Amino acid sequence: MRNIVLYMASALLLLTACNSGDEGPVADMSQCNGIPIHLRAGVENMTRASSGLQNSQFEKGAAINVYLKEITIGGQTVTTKYSPLVYTTTNASGALSPQNNTYPYFPTNGRGITVLAIYPTAVNNGATTFSVEAEQKTNVAYKASDLMVATDTIPSPTSQVQTLQFKHLMTKISIQVVSGTGSPNIKNSSVTLYNVYRDIYFSGVTGQLGDVHGSRGTIAVTDDCSTQQSCIIPPQDIDPCRFFRIRLANRDVIYYYSTQTLNFKSGHEYKFVITVNQNSLDVTYTMHPWSDEEDGSNIVNTHANMD
Repeated sequence: MRNIVLYMASALLLLTACNSGDEGPVADMSQCNGIPIHLRAGVENMTRASSGLQNSQFEKGAAINVYLKEITIGGQTVTTKYSPLVYTTTNASGALSPQNNTYPYFPTNGRGITVLAIYPTAVNNGATTFSVEAEQKTNVAYKASDLMVATDTIPSPTSQVQTLQFKHLMTKISIQVVSGTGSPNIKNSSVTLYNVYRDIYFSGVTGQLGDVHGSRGTIAVTDDCSTQQSCIIPPQDIDPCRFFRIRLANRDVIYYYSTQTLNFKSGHEYKFVITVNQNSLDVTYTMHPWSDEEDGSNIVNTHANMD
């Protein structure tokens, strides 16, 4: 009986040694002497929608696909093979935890790893294309359109938490509607983008974008213009054409026609301030990196009559 008790105590000590702090159980007990891979999510250009989506980092509980590979040079043999992992953010500071709290380990041969992380998880490393949502009136649809990628190389095993710098690959369009001359009622008015590509080639292996493709279509942004609203489109050039429509609460419809080619860049935000007058539109837009700060540069003013 005494031997059984001592054996159980020894097993408990071994299990405790493999579970350092909050790292959770390891998948392979032979790796107990290795170094677990700890990651966190930083965002290079932070998201700011009117509703406060992902104000500073990812929202708590956001899921991210993570792909790890052992670094090799020349014809070296890979001794550590990793399966695709899904990490979730555990707090607003971007701390990441793998499913079941089971952490992967650095290769025991001392080599480092490469990391490819993709958000949202609907996009994996087998992806060849990406599409933004045609209706982005909800938080869920907006976030599903916000394609972000982080790539990193960790040259050698380390116990330090590694921060992955995610980049927004899409373009953010923010629209603020203002009541101007004649005080038209803009509350409960809707905004829809026109002549926009929603599809773009994307390699889930490299994390790189290609060209837009498919047909131009529309993106429904909001049914309430009383506050600034945002949507996401693939980076693209839009030649002079009908660009968006505002439908006022009284059912009057106003179209805005761009008078020059609009060059929408990856990882940038374009903020349109639309003043609705009784018989015309005044439109100002600015462009800046997709972040919480505007630099006020690249201001463009246009004027359009009612249609």
